[in-house]
Amino acid sequence: MSRSGVFVGVVALSVGIFLGLVWAHRIRGHFWNADAKEIVSFVILACYGAYLWLSRTTRWRGARAAMLCIFNFLLVLFSYTLVNLYLSRYHRYF
Repeated sequence: MSRSGVFVGVVALSVGIFLGLVWAHRIRGHFWNADAKEIVSFVILACYGAYLWLSRTTRWRGARAAMLCIFNFLLVLFSYTLVNLYLSRYHRYF
């Protein structure tokens, strides 16, 4: 159940990142701004992609995969709080 929920989230995050890059290109004339929020979003996407890949292997099923999923969720919370408040120049929401 966790894997299917993460899969839906990864697809939604991928679509959101893609549409954000297209929108940034229309507004600023370039896709990549190297803002902290953009970098952390790609790291989160990569970590959840690694979770989806590793959770299908025999060694990473069960507790190891659950711990990786918890770590990824903490990374998302880090992105929503500290990155938005202190590190981002263009993506401030608070």
